[in-house]
Amino acid sequence: MESLLLDELSQRCDVYISSLKYPDMRPQALRQLLQMDLSRFSLEECSYSITYLMGQNVSFSSYQEIDKYIQKATE
Repeated sequence: MESLLLDELSQRCDVYISSLKYPDMRPQALRQLLQMDLSRFSLEECSYSITYLMGQNVSFSSYQEIDKYIQKATE
């Protein structure tokens, strides 16, 4: 799946997409996600992108659920 969300996120973090999933990069990537208007992307794409970042399968049914997940992951 091509991900415009991962493309934009990698640009905001000034790294290649493949670097986003590194543990030391994850906090910055998650903070950037909190600042983005994720409703510009489908829930499927958001789920795919966060699965890629976190290295674990996630699926979301609302943007509020995504926001809660990211906030908890950044604590």
